[in-house]
Amino acid sequence: MTQNDPIHLNDLIEQVKSELLAKPKSGEMFTVKEVQIEVAITVDRDVNGTIDLHVVKLGTGQTASEAQKVTITLQPINKLERGD
Repeated sequence: MTQNDPIHLNDLIEQVKSELLAKPKSGEMFTVKEVQIEVAITVDRDVNGTIDLHVVKLGTGQTASEAQKVTITLQPINKLERGD
């Protein structure tokens, strides 16, 4: 992936999840009850009708009219709720 490649919304969420689950450098642990991410996205549809969401990068020259602001709230699911 290069700097100019689009950032897919799913990739952003997976990266946030990965960083939150990583072992903390300080050794201190905490409980995450909720994470809110506010991003600007663009929505593209290809010739097959597939919809693609991309996170807008700062400094790309996109205008506010081309992007939609969304807030995503993530809450952890414990293993019992998932059925693991």
